[in-house]
Amino acid sequence: MKRSRIITIVILIIVLLSGLLMYVVNQTNQETGEEETQNSAEPIFENTEAVKEINVNANQKVRLTKDDEEWRVEDASRKVDQERVEQFTYALMNISGQPVNVSKEDVGLAFPKVTVVLVTDEENKQRMSVGQLHSSEEYYYVEHIEDKEIYLVERTVIETIPLSTVSLLDNKILSISSEDVEKINIDNGTEKIELSKESPYSEDEALAHISGWYINAPYEGVYSVAFSKMSEVIYGIDMLQQTETIEENATDLESYGLSNSDFSITLTSDDAEETLVIGNPAKDQQYYAMVEGEDTVYTIETAALDPFSYQAFDLVDHFVHIVAVDVLDELTIETEEESVKLNIAHEKNEEEITSSITYEGEKVALETFQKIYKLIAGLSFDEELTEQVEKSESEVTLHYKLGSINGNDSETTVELVPISDERYAVFKQDVADFSISKDEVHQMIETVKEMLPN
Repeated sequence: MKRSRIITIVILIIVLLSGLLMYVVNQTNQETGEEETQNSAEPIFENTEAVKEINVNANQKVRLTKDDEEWRVEDASRKVDQERVEQFTYALMNISGQPVNVSKEDVGLAFPKVTVVLVTDEENKQRMSVGQLHSSEEYYYVEHIEDKEIYLVERTVIETIPLSTVSLLDNKILSISSEDVEKINIDNGTEKIELSKESPYSEDEALAHISGWYINAPYEGVYSVAFSKMSEVIYGIDMLQQTETIEENATDLESYGLSNSDFSITLTSDDAEETLVIGNPAKDQQYYAMVEGEDTVYTIETAALDPFSYQAFDLVDHFVHIVAVDVLDELTIETEEESVKLNIAHEKNEEEITSSITYEGEKVALETFQKIYKLIAGLSFDEELTEQVEKSESEVTLHYKLGSINGNDSETTVELVPISDERYAVFKQDVADFSISKDEVHQMIETVKEMLPN
């Protein structure tokens, strides 16, 4: 009796667990049905070679028609960006997606905000509506309306769809591109900043200046521009695009704030120079703008001007001095009390450069030297000098010899001259534009001494 009761209980438990498992599986299938896709993507449209017209219905309507083998943008008010048009039409004609089993109401397809219509002739049309973004943020849900089939399509493809005719136009204001520019002058009303690709440093010295750009003004010295900030500026050049042409042959420039502007951006290439003049704020987070010497007034998004609105100090690479270790031969730190000198010998073969480091005749482990050099190279100034500083005797000197491995010997000396009880002026080539905390320098020296062989 006891045994039969146990068996009965076990059977009941198994039945209950089986039921629970089936419930969980069913719920999981319902919740993840949208992920049940076929292994490979399928073409969404058929016979795209015969398509003669494309209509995009969104907040605005966009219409393209095919003339021979070239797509034309209807109602274009100015020159079309043909590359952008070709990118969109190619993506659309070859669009494919993974079929998914979902309800259109659940994925934004019951009342879609964007619909694309491919027209072969009056009787042959194919329509595709765009729903919401998938939770992975890598796909959109789309529906082929005639087939009533829902697909997941790559986000990058869907985002080529133009939502306005303006987005297919050539909206560039300046002809000089980020690839051509050699010099950039920014007058932001408070500073005149000059950025240039031309390096005042030797090839070996410039190895550590990864942005490849230098700031010549407003400072007395020439300094490397920080990579992150320069990347924004370079990318921003191609984003200097109009949102609208406000007036051609404009005569009343004062009404736009363009007759006496205090903000301009000048780009210089090998064979051209162009200046974009920025005027008063316009509506919807925009500014009025024009090309110097021309009389057409545009609007440009405020965000497009952000990379050109940095102060000079924000653009500068704040390292006191940095060189690539592979070309560094000797590094000396001198104070009023002592001198620390590190010698670096390099051996170059076909694949790599190997280095050995010594201090007072004793070998320094490469790992130790890397930590030491990180401390020295990490010294960073954090303030601009607001007035000219007369050079006096330095309390700390950093001396760099480099370039012997490439036969390009050079030397650089950085002198830290006291200007108060708390700060040093940073002199390079007898010029000082910045200052650094004495505590930061002293802490670096003490830490380096502790890491060296006794």
